[in-house]
Order: sequence, then structure tokens, then C-alpha cells
Amino acid sequence: MAEQISAVLGKQITYQSPNLISFFMRKRREGVPGRFIFVMIMLHYFPRLQKSPAISEAVTQITGDLPIDFKEFVEHNRTLFY
Repeated sequence: MAEQISAVLGKQITYQSPNLISFFMRKRREGVPGRFIFVMIMLHYFPRLQKSPAISEAVTQITGDLPIDFKEFVEHNRTLFY
């Protein structure tokens, strides 16, 4: 995603995955309860271990429009990224 944003905006965007221990400690210092930090970690990391979900027709059924890919989304909304 960072590469696609960079390509559209003509500006280098980088993503660095957080270290689990550093993330946990930072959130604890911010006062977030440990159980909520654990949930955030699960929501961030578990999807990486799963295969991509099947593509559905839900967007078209709900909106009547074909879905767009992420790069198109960035192109259509480039002013919101500044």
C-alpha cells in the first residue's frame, strides 16, 4: 500500500511493521489495558497468517457500482493524503 501511495503522490511513503514488544510497551505507557493491547496485536498480525479472502459481489450489490482497487482509491482521493 505504501508503494502505491508513493507512486500516485510522487512522494516516498514507507511502512515499518511495529516490533511486538515495543508496541506493547508503548501502549502500556499510554495507559491502554493489556487485554486491549493483546486484541490490537491479534487484529494486526493474525490476518497475515491467513489466505486472502474470496472476492465477493457485496460492493456491487450494495452500491450498484463495480469496486475499485486501492491505487484507484488513492488516485481519486489524492488531495486527502496531504
